[in-house]
Amino acid sequence: MVLRWQKKRVLFIIAVCSIAWICLRFQSLYCSERKGMEILRVLCSEYQKNRTSGNMCEIICKDDIHLTCNGFHGGKSVVLKAKTGSNIFIIKSSSSSLHDVEAWNPDFDQYDLLATLEAKLRIDFPDSSTERIFDYFHAYDLTSPVIRNDLWNLANDHEFVLSLMLETLELFPRILGHCGTLFAVEYVDTLNNFKYNNSSIVIAKKIAEFLIHVRDDTEKLYLCDVKPSHFGESVNGIWKYVDLDAVLSYDILARNIKLRSSCTTDLDCSYFDCVFLCNKNTKQCGKSMVTSNVQIICKNIFIGGFWSGRGLLEMHKSTLIRDTLLQCINDSAFTEEDLINALSAIEG
Repeated sequence: MVLRWQKKRVLFIIAVCSIAWICLRFQSLYCSERKGMEILRVLCSEYQKNRTSGNMCEIICKDDIHLTCNGFHGGKSVVLKAKTGSNIFIIKSSSSSLHDVEAWNPDFDQYDLLATLEAKLRIDFPDSSTERIFDYFHAYDLTSPVIRNDLWNLANDHEFVLSLMLETLELFPRILGHCGTLFAVEYVDTLNNFKYNNSSIVIAKKIAEFLIHVRDDTEKLYLCDVKPSHFGESVNGIWKYVDLDAVLSYDILARNIKLRSSCTTDLDCSYFDCVFLCNKNTKQCGKSMVTSNVQIICKNIFIGGFWSGRGLLEMHKSTLIRDTLLQCINDSAFTEEDLINALSAIEG
């Protein structure tokens, strides 16, 4: 009797601990309006004292600005939807305070900065991309320590740099500007806000076309944390990917996976949705990936699941769609063009 009671007590404690862990996990992921407002209050106070800078400070610090949460974003301390007058945009920051990152080394020139950024992202940027970030930085007075530190904070934000560098490709939301450690991007109406209907095939084709642009126009970036809330349509009808914290080059992914001590399955060699092959003989993660962008999109966006929610093409009864999606997630040779051709056949 006592033994049974002790067993129930242990199970109860385990259940309570599990629920507490899940609650803490979701709390860390979920956007906090109160936290965002506090960071914004401190930022605007610093701006009024000339201790921070940026072209968006006057707008962000307006009395009539209305802020709301913008969903789950684990890689950011701040993700808020902002509305002032008729303007709607998104405010983001990886920093939970104004001074999370060390100050800019005053001896750094633009070439040192470029080398630092390329080392962080492991991407060889084309000249047009480097000119974009230099133009952005040199629009400010770099002799000012306050401005230098603000820009250095932004230079350490993966999403800000990647968005700015690849802005002309229109794959990601456009950078509108910054205020201190916060930066603003264009508002994109995300897929989780859409009502799935007969237009689902059209949207699926646009997402497949987006994948072709990522493959052909970048140095093969991988989308490793794919959810419906991470895809959206801009006001000019262009589909974009809105959460760049887990958009990484192969080199960065491979370097991170290589740090894993050992593996028994491929899932031990994963970073969110991006999975590498586990060598069962050496029990080490290898260099080959077992997932592709198109496979991840088919699984998380078109089919859906527990974490990603209802699939975009889940309700279609076409046998061709079901067969196409199953081939997409199981056949490593399946391409973005194969997906578009199948969707076009269904649409036509």
